[in-house]
Amino acid sequence: MKIPTTRKMFFLIGLVALGMNSCTENTEANSSSEDSEELSANNETSSEKKSSIIIGDLEIAAEDFPKEMGWGEAKQECEKMGDGWRLPTIDELFIIYDNREKIGGFDEYAGYWSSTRYEYSEEEVWTLSFHDGLRYKQVLGVVNKPFRAVRDTK
Repeated sequence: MKIPTTRKMFFLIGLVALGMNSCTENTEANSSSEDSEELSANNETSSEKKSSIIIGDLEIAAEDFPKEMGWGEAKQECEKMGDGWRLPTIDELFIIYDNREKIGGFDEYAGYWSSTRYEYSEEEVWTLSFHDGLRYKQVLGVVNKPFRAVRDTK
């Protein structure tokens, strides 16, 4: 008797899921101290989140702040992190945008705050759209936007 293709697919998915579950259990049960040392050396375990990503001389927070804010508040929140954390410049946002898949966690339909003021008005700053990769000027005090902190590694 020939099994319909859909049934085969569900059967194979079930087998793969069972196999992955048992592999995970075996891996956890048989992990060596050498593996644990390697994870500790990287300062990361599978249950921990990365705290930052380094690209060139720029350290980038691994996640956006949990709440969108106005520019002034966003700038203050980055600075409150201490140790040189700040809003990225528009040029740094372009670097982040170019590496967005490697970094991850961006709102692909949002414009992100930069620290760079529009050169012809103190009431406007540059933002970068993660939807189309273009920069836009934004009047201050009008909207809240997502943002991510950066700092120099040198």
